[in-house]
Amino acid sequence: MSIFKFSILSLALAIGLIAGSAKASDEFEALISPFSDLSGYPDSDIYLTGPRRHPLDTATQILTMDTDAFPGTFSVDIGRDDTGQMTTLLVHNEKGEITTYTLDQLRQFQSVKQVKGHDAVFLRVETDFEPVHGGHATLRFLQNGLWGTYKNFRMMIDVQGKEIVLRSEPTSKDPDSDRNPFTGVFNHLFMRKNTVFGQVAGIDEIVPSLR
Repeated sequence: MSIFKFSILSLALAIGLIAGSAKASDEFEALISPFSDLSGYPDSDIYLTGPRRHPLDTATQILTMDTDAFPGTFSVDIGRDDTGQMTTLLVHNEKGEITTYTLDQLRQFQSVKQVKGHDAVFLRVETDFEPVHGGHATLRFLQNGLWGTYKNFRMMIDVQGKEIVLRSEPTSKDPDSDRNPFTGVFNHLFMRKNTVFGQVAGIDEIVPSLR
């Protein structure tokens, strides 16, 4: 390792320790811990990591997600009642386990993916979201654990009768927006890893596609 690169790493480590913005994770294998404390989030938001489990409604799979940042593919279903209203969100992890969130819970960010017990991906529905028609939702992901920075991928969940359609809709009003240029319909998200000095430090970008 060159003296220049060693100096950069030493400086980054010192800054990270002073800020207290990261925790260690073997899974990400980063030189500097990629996970920040929840206190690093904006004070205006409340993040919950212990969702309650609820009976399954009639569920429709709307999304699958995978990544080269950490192992495992997980999928997302929406549960609806007899009237067609959306009632729950079900997340299937790579082990086949299902965690169920109510729409009331999702008014605040909920952790939908953990790596070694640390929260890496969150989801929240926005204020315009309605159980019958849908609305906007935000997927918040760890971009760089070195600095404890997160980015937001914003989407529209559009209910069209029995069908539920997802579209990417970034907003310039969000300073943490990932500014994703894709605005079409998608049902799959690939989370491309972010590397720092050859080591995985988080998720660089989200790539939507229709499969």
